[in-house]
Formats: sequence, structure tokens, C-alpha cells
Amino acid sequence: MKYLLLLAFVMMAQVEVPPAVVETISKLKLSTEVGSKVAPILTEQAAELRTIREKYGDPKEASLSTKLKMRKEAQSIDERADSQLKKILSEDQMKELMKIRKSRRDKAAQ
Repeated sequence: MKYLLLLAFVMMAQVEVPPAVVETISKLKLSTEVGSKVAPILTEQAAELRTIREKYGDPKEASLSTKLKMRKEAQSIDERADSQLKKILSEDQMKELMKIRKSRRDKAAQ
């Protein structure tokens, strides 16, 4: 039900939310109200991270210095998003979000 309400919000706002963002909101078990606040932040974060990958290419094939640049830029994006999310999410939800983020990045690195 919450997923349907979030989907309705996304459609009304005409915002394209990546599937990973919808999945994250679902895993965090956020209410529609909270999910509607979190979705734009996570969507923007995902777009900025995608831009980094496009800028530098596949991290698996990148040099060490390029990987370090990518990581530094990604950390900056994460910190900016986290500062906004901490105002919305509980401490437990932030911890769970960090676990989700780490799991996704570990999978991507394989």
C-alpha cells in the first residue's frame, strides 16, 4: 500500500524516480509523507553519482588516481545528501540506509 502511495506521489509530481530509490524507500519502510521528502534527495544523489561514472568511466578499469578522484567526489555527494536526509530520517533509518548503500556499492565493485 505504501509503495502504491509513493508511486502515486511520483506520478503526480511528474518526477522520474530510479527503481533503486523506490527500492530503498521500500526497504526503509518509510511512510508516504517521509518517502515523498526522501525521494527527491536520493534521486538527485543517484543522478550526480551517475554523472561521475560517465565522467570517469568504469571504475573497474580506472587507474588508482582516477578511482581516488571518483571516491572523493562521491563522498562529497553522499555527505551533502546525508546532511539533508538526517533532518528527515531517524537515526535507525540512517543506519539502515548506510547498510543499503554499502551493499549496493559492494555488489557494483564485484
